[in-house]
Parts: sequence; structure tokens; C-alpha cells
Amino acid sequence: MPAQTRKKRKCRPGTKARRDIKKYQKGTELLGPRGPFKKLVQSHMKRVASDSAREGVRGPVEYLWKKDAILKIQQAWETQIGKKFQLCGQLAEMANQKEILPKHFALALRIKNDLDGPFTDPHRS
Repeated sequence: MPAQTRKKRKCRPGTKARRDIKKYQKGTELLGPRGPFKKLVQSHMKRVASDSAREGVRGPVEYLWKKDAILKIQQAWETQIGKKFQLCGQLAEMANQKEILPKHFALALRIKNDLDGPFTDPHRS
């Protein structure tokens, strides 16, 4: 007698996405892995240090990082990204669309820059 095979249950479109959103909203862990983010921050700071050394501000500086410092930077970065996606979702909803499109993200960045002003590096003149 052949073993009965169960038919795989199919969910409606978007059900899994909503489930994942709820899971990530309830959780407190970081969304991205720590290792690659740490490398990204360190490589960026090396580039900033070499640029400032080239301009004669001071000699090349090697930054030492505490674990908590990079964790706080990553938390702040993820918070900002979350806010941008939330704004994108609101823009998509206002346009009666169910998914976020690149034009929503571009508009969200334009709105954010108009409200906050463009990002300028305070160390550069």
C-alpha cells in the first residue's frame, strides 16, 4: 500500500510576508549580521582617516573600536532604514499600491532631504 502524500497547503499571497513582518517587529535582535557591518564601518573610517591625512588635518589615525560602539552604530543605522521603509510603505499606500517600488524610495529620500536639509559633513567646508 503506497504511503499517502499530503498535499502541501498553500497560503494566500502576502501571508508569509505579514508573518515575517510581525516576527521581526516582535524581536529585538539585529536584522543584519554584525561581522560584515563591522567591516563596513571600519573600512569607511579608514577611508575618512586617509582623506583627512591627505588634507593635512593630522597624520593617519587607526581607530580602535569597542564592541558596544559598533553595536550602537548598527542599531541607529537599522532604525533609520526602518523609518525610511515605513515612509515608503505609507507612500505606496497613498498611491493605492501594495508593494514598495523604487520610485517610492526615491520620493521618500527627497521628502526626507527637504525636511531635514541635505546631509553635509561638518568637517568639510
